[in-house]
Amino acid sequence: MATPSLICLGLRRMCAALLTIILLLTCCCASPCVAKQIEEYHVKAVFLFNLVHFVTWPAEPSAADLSPFSIGIYGEDPFGQVLDNVIKGEKKFDTLIVVKRYGNLEELRTDPCNILFVSAKAMSQWAQIRALIAASAILSVSDVAGFPENGGMVNLLKSDQRVQIEINRTAVDEAGLAVSAKLLTVARLVPRKL
Repeated sequence: MATPSLICLGLRRMCAALLTIILLLTCCCASPCVAKQIEEYHVKAVFLFNLVHFVTWPAEPSAADLSPFSIGIYGEDPFGQVLDNVIKGEKKFDTLIVVKRYGNLEELRTDPCNILFVSAKAMSQWAQIRALIAASAILSVSDVAGFPENGGMVNLLKSDQRVQIEINRTAVDEAGLAVSAKLLTVARLVPRKL
């Protein structure tokens, strides 16, 4: 006859084996979704970097004021290290491009960037972010439906397994930025809501 300690040991082993099987099944089932999301944000990271070449900022900084050109991410970072890898070694205005990550408005206020990607989870703060960057030549970018209609400048929206670029040209012009004709021909122009 089995002792109570042997029964407990057997139950623990069975529970551990069952838990392992559940975890393996969960990982196997989730992998295609996770892979697609990683691939989507790799493509969006490349688009975000390429905006550096298709947008003109009001004035090139003087040699004395050469702070790094920066791409900021406000809120939860959907790119992980992908964006850092995409921009590694790349330059704008003769300085290396850097990635900044912001968790609150004060960080953005004290250390602004040139391009600001606003994550989906930070959209509840979009009105405050927009007010903060309104007088600056900061290109606002997101990947949330309705972003350009609500004053955002560039939207990288996934549509039919592709990334579609939406541009609110009025918002871009008001910031003193200029978008190249090449980018405008492939983008969908979106008017701001009144």
